[in-house]
Amino acid sequence: MKKLTKKQMITTGAIAILAIGGVSVAAINHSNTVHAQQVAKAKAHEAKVKADKKAKAEQLAKEKETAQQKQVVTLLDTATANPSDNSIKAVNDAIAKLTD
Repeated sequence: MKKLTKKQMITTGAIAILAIGGVSVAAINHSNTVHAQQVAKAKAHEAKVKADKKAKAEQLAKEKETAQQKQVVTLLDTATANPSDNSIKAVNDAIAKLTD
């Protein structure tokens, strides 16, 4: 085996440092990319959950309004069949709840 000269040792050291630096940069870049993907995935999941909650709340509001409308119709039919102060007051209260 040949003895390495000082110039060859310096060149070999510089190449080794550049190789280590390149590997380090690649590893850091990969880590940053993976982290960015995880953050994007988490944000997308949070947005989906928020949209699902909003849709469910809207659905419940519609169902509640439908139930109130049915109650008003039932009370109105009762008040029409048997008009009394209580039945008329019940209809007016139900209509007031519906308009709120």
